[in-house]
Amino acid sequence: MSFLLDGKFGTKIFSLFEIYAVRMGKVKSTLPGRDGGLRLQGVDQTGGVYDTTITQTNGILRNYYDNYKVYSDKFIYDGSFIKLRQIIISYNIPVNGLKFAKLQSASISFVARNLATFYKQTKDFDPELLQLFDRYVHGMIDRRGFLDGAAKFAVGGMTAAAILQSMRGAYD
Repeated sequence: MSFLLDGKFGTKIFSLFEIYAVRMGKVKSTLPGRDGGLRLQGVDQTGGVYDTTITQTNGILRNYYDNYKVYSDKFIYDGSFIKLRQIIISYNIPVNGLKFAKLQSASISFVARNLATFYKQTKDFDPELLQLFDRYVHGMIDRRGFLDGAAKFAVGGMTAAAILQSMRGAYD
């Protein structure tokens, strides 16, 4: 049996996709306020107390999240990760009784890849998927290259094409 761990540390990722996902209410961070409204407290420009609750009525809550148009540190993430990339379990088949096959050795192996992520700082996406999408939108790989790479992130009935469509939604 053998296994392979992979990690990357110290990278920073800016997510334009995340900006659009927040603005459209597609991520968990936009759940506050959907049930009962979002209470905002603070001070206004004059220093006076500001205390209001915004609701989904007339799209006001959507407008609140849509105002995340500024490219800020809010959308810069630590791209560090540790993943279990591969496990190989092999069995050496005894070939002594198989002299007629003229084999010197034989084995059978079970190989599993991209099994688990032990550590990542991003909540709503895998840092490697975002890097792959960045390479695609900047012409470094073609659509087929993106789909081949995204296939390893497709779980729970989601396909690589569906991943691409959900990420491209911000650009169409």
